[in-house]
Amino acid sequence: MDGATLVQKPERLSLLTGALRLVWRCAPRHAVALLVLRLTQGVTPLAFVACSAAAIGCAMEAMGGAAAPDWCVPEGMTAREAVWGIGAVLLAVLLLDQALRAVRQIIGEALRQRVTIEVELRIQNQAIAADLALWEDPQFHDLFHRAQFDAAERPVRAFESVLSILQAALTFTLTAALMAVISPWFLLAAAAIAAIAVWLRARAARELVSWHEERTPEERLARYLSALMTGPAHAKEVRAHGMGAALQMRWRTLRERMAHARLRLSRRQAWRELALQGGAMLAMGAALAWLLSEALAGVLTLPLLAVQAQALQRLFMAMNSAVGGVTALLDHTLWLHRLDALFALRPSVAAPAHPQRVPERLSRSLALCAVHFRHARVQREALRGVSLELRCGEITAIAGPNGAGKSTLLRLLARFDDPSSGAVLADGVDLRSFDPAAWREHLGMLFQDFGRYELSVHDGVALGSGGSASVADVDNALNAADATALVRRLPAGRETVPGARFGGGDLSLGEWQKLALARAFIGNSPVLLLDEPTSALDPLAEQRVFAELRRRAAGRVIVVVAHRPTALRCADRVVVLNRGCVVADGTPDEIFARADVFADDAAP
Repeated sequence: MDGATLVQKPERLSLLTGALRLVWRCAPRHAVALLVLRLTQGVTPLAFVACSAAAIGCAMEAMGGAAAPDWCVPEGMTAREAVWGIGAVLLAVLLLDQALRAVRQIIGEALRQRVTIEVELRIQNQAIAADLALWEDPQFHDLFHRAQFDAAERPVRAFESVLSILQAALTFTLTAALMAVISPWFLLAAAAIAAIAVWLRARAARELVSWHEERTPEERLARYLSALMTGPAHAKEVRAHGMGAALQMRWRTLRERMAHARLRLSRRQAWRELALQGGAMLAMGAALAWLLSEALAGVLTLPLLAVQAQALQRLFMAMNSAVGGVTALLDHTLWLHRLDALFALRPSVAAPAHPQRVPERLSRSLALCAVHFRHARVQREALRGVSLELRCGEITAIAGPNGAGKSTLLRLLARFDDPSSGAVLADGVDLRSFDPAAWREHLGMLFQDFGRYELSVHDGVALGSGGSASVADVDNALNAADATALVRRLPAGRETVPGARFGGGDLSLGEWQKLALARAFIGNSPVLLLDEPTSALDPLAEQRVFAELRRRAAGRVIVVVAHRPTALRCADRVVVLNRGCVVADGTPDEIFARADVFADDAAP
């Protein structure tokens, strides 16, 4: 979608008011303080102009020149005395302006931090609540990237632009009122230049946002390539395969292409800005020349010339500031549209209006009833008419070739996705009747691509119960995952931070997997969904883990996705999937007696 057409005028106003409300909710006192400071600074330029002109008039009279106008010399004072008094006032005005600027900077930074933290929290909440399927959608990644890296500070920057416009408008209005007495045509010229400037800069803002829209996939790819070369996750393979040069060449080609495109855009915008500023300078020069001619003709006194010349300068400065604020505001609303689009997303896997209470324990089973499921943007169904009962008290192993639908089945059991048709039932109740977050609180899960959390061992394991767990609970979970000896070897025991990022020392893949298993065990959950839980463990550790599963099996549904025969033989029952269908279901001995069930072309 073209960035220039993304936001219509009514929507811009709605986005702006939404951003201002957010700022007000986060820091109302800071917002009021900044408004007062900005408006006060809007008056100080006019005070400076008046004091400067009065000082010039009094100085001329004190040096024996023409008498200063009556408004320059306070009653009861000589011109010489007035010069010192006005000089002191002028110094006070300058100091006040600097003090206001410093206080505004401090308060503005405090407001910026509060609002940015709130926006980032909302972005994180959207990321946490988003359907898992969205993270497989490139368009969502583009939207999330733009919101996270380009739009997070836009609400507070939009508020700052509004304040900048108000300050500039006040200065412009007061200065214009002063100049309109002598040269009203200045105002018409300034208004015309301002209108042209707003139009040109708004066009430049739309072009820049459109450019970012088009280049977001390339920018994400460049960041990804850079992370491959500079991050620890792929450091071994980058060196082992000598792929650094190839990755760097690809990154450089991509970045140079983006840089050339940005340079072409910047060149066009620079020529427009030069024409705009040139026109403004010519107009200002013409106005100054007219003022000088009036002064030489005796129409303007020197103090009045000083007032008009400085007022003219302040007028153009205020106009530039107002134009800059308006165009910045237009730019911010274009980015706010991306933020609003992210915040408007609602998960499709959501709680019903009146969710049923999730039972603390299942008495019978988890069951899939004629379940079909297809991933987005994939033609072939991942699951085709699967009907399967996973009974309490049993360890059920799910086997099959790669791509058979095993991990997809676990996703449906965890309600990360809902079936395209059919239903998943917990003791006969459709999972769609539950709040998905409440249902997942009753699950212990481990995934093939388990997380490696570089937090303390205690905190990393406690995440399995929402981040809060006692020392005893953590120790029990570590023991269940055969990780007690591992933790004893660590320098600070369970307070050690594993991984190279923070200096705790990296672990082997099997050791990381043990910590992931401990997270799955810590909640004492009635349902355990484990995807390849022992794939990185040695045989003895694997036996211990399955012995723990056997101990926990009573009253629980335990589902284990596995490939290794040793793992499958530890189960009570093995279900074989192939091409999204159940092709075999029986005891390990029954399954291994059939040599054909693991073939790629196996059929039910």
